[in-house]
Amino acid sequence: MTSEFIASRKYPFESQYFGVGVDFHLENLRRCLPEMLRHSHFMEGNDDTRYKNSRSLFLVVNGDPLETMVEQKLVRKKDIRDETEFSSLPELLNYLGEKTGDGARVVSTLPRKISKVRNIYVPWTKAEHVDEFLFLPSDFFHYGRKQPLSAEDEMGTKTMAAIMLPQIFPEIETVIVKQSPYGNERNGTGMGVAGGFNKDGLRESMFYLRNPEQEKFMIHPALFGIDPKSTDQSAALLRTIVPVYRHYTHNGKVCDAEMVMQVDKNGAIKLVDYKTSGTSQGSYAKPSSSHVEIYL
Repeated sequence: MTSEFIASRKYPFESQYFGVGVDFHLENLRRCLPEMLRHSHFMEGNDDTRYKNSRSLFLVVNGDPLETMVEQKLVRKKDIRDETEFSSLPELLNYLGEKTGDGARVVSTLPRKISKVRNIYVPWTKAEHVDEFLFLPSDFFHYGRKQPLSAEDEMGTKTMAAIMLPQIFPEIETVIVKQSPYGNERNGTGMGVAGGFNKDGLRESMFYLRNPEQEKFMIHPALFGIDPKSTDQSAALLRTIVPVYRHYTHNGKVCDAEMVMQVDKNGAIKLVDYKTSGTSQGSYAKPSSSHVEIYL
């Protein structure tokens, strides 16, 4: 997916930088479709079963220049790999598409620059009283889980840093795209979750589910270079994939809206109720608890 697909539109999300993470994850899906056709088993939450073409993302958005983060001892100068100016979100997305490898990408909005940083040092002593599990819903790691998260649950370092950085520095916003598979054996795709965080915890998430009886494409196949009328296996597989969007309140504990993403051939994203998405099985209702299941 290239920048011309998104150059003239605005993301329908609370955070435009979360939108960049969603587009990054759409590109992940395009890259992983061939593997999905061959892959018959994965274990939810297990990095060992992730797709080799799936890429993770850790984006840190800060209004201050990168030099401020150096002064705050969040970043060491020797860990800064490059600095690139960008004038638009499509330029930022192109940069993320070209860069590979571990580490964080730090976005400074004044001025607009993005840098690859090998390490970010979270000052944990300033947050010893903060329980990172209080800022996630119970089903963030495992689809449909109802039991609240606790210190006994495992959490990766990037997810923990994405939660804690805005708690220590409220002006910071973070976006992650995880590689660990999400979804159960019945509805999972083997892809991970994208999440957007600020000082109020998890605010938005996006993930893929699979519905074999899906009647129409939620992601237009032309976006991935696939003929919508094709009987090719890739088209048949893409038809079953449902991109789900969630919005959260109460420090990330309560999902107050769950929608389906429709992505057109130009990459424009629209959020719709699942009951209007053209499937015979799905149903959508505004959630009243900490999570809600789309039954696929």
